[in-house]
Amino acid sequence: MPALFHRSRSALLAAVSALLFAAPAVRAFDFLGMAWPNGDIHMTLALGVPSSTPFIDGTNDYNAIAESALQEWNQHLTRSTFTSARNLDAERRRGNAINNAFFASTVYGMSFGGSTLAVTLISVNPTTGRANETDVIFNSVYTWNSYRGARRPAIEDFRRVAVHEFGHALGLDHPNEAVPRQTVSAIMNSTVSNTDTLQADDISGAIALYGPDSGAAPNLVAHPQSRTARVGEPFTLSVIATATTAGQEPLTYNWAFTPAGSNEPESFSLASGPTYTIGSVQAVDA
Repeated sequence: MPALFHRSRSALLAAVSALLFAAPAVRAFDFLGMAWPNGDIHMTLALGVPSSTPFIDGTNDYNAIAESALQEWNQHLTRSTFTSARNLDAERRRGNAINNAFFASTVYGMSFGGSTLAVTLISVNPTTGRANETDVIFNSVYTWNSYRGARRPAIEDFRRVAVHEFGHALGLDHPNEAVPRQTVSAIMNSTVSNTDTLQADDISGAIALYGPDSGAAPNLVAHPQSRTARVGEPFTLSVIATATTAGQEPLTYNWAFTPAGSNEPESFSLASGPTYTIGSVQAVDA
């Protein structure tokens, strides 16, 4: 049965995901367009103990499994790493500056939709592009367990889904849904598969975001410039940037636009280079 990872962006970058039951896709990690500032990414785990234990792999606590999934990422992070604490009574609310992980039948009152296994919401400071809150919500409608190896019908492996969702919390997207589409072995692909641990591509993406010196911003030589344009004519925005540390090249670009009267930027998914062209300028583009 399909289970899609949904993704959307907003000023609160509602980065989300859902898994498809399908075969794994094979070069390169993809980004959501955000990352955390240097320091700890503290997760508050309110996942609890299942009513029937032990699981297939012998574990018996969702929180312990989540901690293991966080540590799998931590092995490859330098400037920021996950920390965690268990608190079943922690407040669960968007905008409370608490990074929650918990089970629920809805996403803060909204339907998971389709056959979504889990959703990761990320709030981002639109000025700095740095994340400041994330909530990982696992769909309690499904039958969860914990095991290794090939995917089992009708039994969802909590650990591999948790590893995937915490990858979204770091800022990684689905490489098999990137533009252009990537064909790579990765637990960050949008499908639940027999892959149950981080793959080389997942690790490369984490290192690119959180490896040594990756927190240094590129040097912006020239910012996009404003000008007056007639309605209907094309208009090109451009930026000139250079790397400031080894390993930053090639630079990646993410263009977004905040409409008048809104605080939420809209991302242009097809704009991935140093220039962005509006083919026919309209008044709403001001």
